[in-house]
Amino acid sequence: GMRWSDLVAVLLGGACVAAIPALMDAERRERILAWLDPVSYRDGAGYHILSMLVATARGGLDGVGLGLSPEKWRQMPEPYTDSIFCVMGGELGLIVCTLFLGAMGWLIWRCFEVARWSRDGFGYFLACGIGILYGIQALINMFVATNLMPVTGLTLPFISYGGSSLISCLIGAGMVLAIFRHNPALRRE
Repeated sequence: GMRWSDLVAVLLGGACVAAIPALMDAERRERILAWLDPVSYRDGAGYHILSMLVATARGGLDGVGLGLSPEKWRQMPEPYTDSIFCVMGGELGLIVCTLFLGAMGWLIWRCFEVARWSRDGFGYFLACGIGILYGIQALINMFVATNLMPVTGLTLPFISYGGSSLISCLIGAGMVLAIFRHNPALRRE
C-alpha cells in the first residue's frame, strides 16, 4: 500500500547515504572508478574486472570445457568465490549459465509459492525473505561478473566456495522446506 513516490524517495535517500562512506575511503573510491573505466585501472582495481570479462567472453555458447579456463588457473583473483559465475560462463558457456539463471528463478519462484500458501504470517515472511535473499545475492554476483556493478565480494548462492555461504543457503532452503512440510495444502501440488 505504499505510494511509488515514497518508495523512490526512500531508495534514493538510502543510495545517497550508502554513497557517502564509499566515496570517503580511497580504496572504495578506486573500486568505483575502476568499475566505470577498468582499462585505465588495469594494473590495480580494474585487473579483476578485466580478467572476469575475458573469462566470460572466452566461453562463448558452449564453453571451453570443465576445468580448462586459463584465467581460473593463472590470472583471476578469487576464481572460486567472487568470480565463480565468470568461471562457469567460461568453462560451461552461455547455455549452462542460462540454465543456471532458470534454476535460480525457479527456486525463488518456489519460495514465493510456499510463502503464498503458508498458513501463518511468520511462514509467509520467512519464505519471502529467503527467496528475496537468494535473488538479491545471485543478482549482485552476476552483476559484478558482467561489470554492471562494482566488485563486492558477495558469493553466488549454492555455487561459490565457502562454508558459511553454503551453510546459510542450505539453512534457508531447510526453513522453506519446513514451511512446505507443515502446510497440507502445499503437499497436494
